[in-house]
Amino acid sequence: ENIGKTFIGSIIGITNTKGARVAFFNNVIGYLPFSELGLSETNSVEDVTKLFPIGKAVEARIVSVDTPSKRIILSMRLDKDQILSSKSGLTSLKPGAMVSARLKNKATNGFIVEVVSEEAQAGSSPVLCTLPYSQLSDFKELGEVWKQALEHAVSRKETPGSDSENLLLSSLVVLQTPRGTNSDIPEIIVSMKPSLYDAAASQSLPCSLDDVKETKLYAGYVKSVQTNGIIIAFGGRLSGFVRKSRVADSFVVDPSDRVFVGQSVVTRFESFDKSTNNAMLTLRKSDIASAIDVDQDLGYVPKAVFPARRLAMYLEELSQMRKYASLFIDASPILIKVAALLSKAKKIYLGAVIQVKVKSVLANGVVLSVVDKEQHELFPQQGITAVATKAHIDDISQLSENEVLPARILDINFLSGIIDVSLSSILLVGNKEDLMKKWSKKSKRQESDSIALGETIKCV
Repeated sequence: ENIGKTFIGSIIGITNTKGARVAFFNNVIGYLPFSELGLSETNSVEDVTKLFPIGKAVEARIVSVDTPSKRIILSMRLDKDQILSSKSGLTSLKPGAMVSARLKNKATNGFIVEVVSEEAQAGSSPVLCTLPYSQLSDFKELGEVWKQALEHAVSRKETPGSDSENLLLSSLVVLQTPRGTNSDIPEIIVSMKPSLYDAAASQSLPCSLDDVKETKLYAGYVKSVQTNGIIIAFGGRLSGFVRKSRVADSFVVDPSDRVFVGQSVVTRFESFDKSTNNAMLTLRKSDIASAIDVDQDLGYVPKAVFPARRLAMYLEELSQMRKYASLFIDASPILIKVAALLSKAKKIYLGAVIQVKVKSVLANGVVLSVVDKEQHELFPQQGITAVATKAHIDDISQLSENEVLPARILDINFLSGIIDVSLSSILLVGNKEDLMKKWSKKSKRQESDSIALGETIKCV
């Protein structure tokens, strides 16, 4: 009775018979031949392995079941009887639905993709959706790389044997569908933002005020920026307004200085009126934090609430991007950029020496941002902040704002996203291994009564 239905499972291994083993609930295992992955026959085993690593979630359709041998054959291929007609698509594709789609062409402000669905009818017309540039990623710089990669894929579609012809984008969520069925070219908007897809997968992407609770936190995106505030959008036609005073805890002169259109955000509903369909939201960190502290039953909490999780999201998306980009033989500029971004994110680890810029000098220490060689902030969107206490500064009176200095990472607070660093010259001499060797030579413990509170000392 489940033949033809689609289920979500995870890759648990690649077989020598050119297939993937997929695990579902209750230890049910299915077999997904390479030929049924929705890719062209020219793909190598290496390419398929990179695109479908162990642990990757996939949406596969059951083709056949052999009960005696306990063998389930799966497919992800796009056949004519698997494509929704435009009329069917309007009724079947609803805001919040998770779909897969094939890249078709460029649009004015994004890309045209063709939805893959098991609810297809033979001979029906494909359902085309718009994937806007602003919905390619949760991070602005990664969105630019996705844009280049997908534009490159579109340009290769006419090349014989190109992988771009069957390129499958497997983690999209439907944001909007047309208001009626009279439109000749129905505009269905989809998003590739991991934050929105994750919310939809957890059934926590609100599409109407009936889905909203004032105490919960929600993932959304900036729809427009005005002089007096910001409009945040979610699924369907649901949106809310953030007054200028609720954009940040500090004073905001111009909201456009704090956010940009398309930016992924985590917000909280302060009030809403179902009769007028109006909603007031807040982006203030204090309001977000109070929701976590006060409400003991939040249920789903967007990953981006915690700065360290945003960094994890960043790394995960980079890894996903690299797998897609590796399909394109002549996409070396894109691959180089992805590799550079990945390398940048991997600079943060305990004991590493990084470059920081002084943001503010306080009585008991300094607040810093992590910067690259060109003094550009490395993680402007991830909320990563570095802090050095007065005890780890040779002379705090000599520091000034915007000064660039080397610092050694002492600790990383994974909940707050704060990096504890030292600016002390004692801890910056030599690399981590040299310091460990130097300190370990003192085998005899030397007791001392002269160590003062706050004094910087060498220790292992």
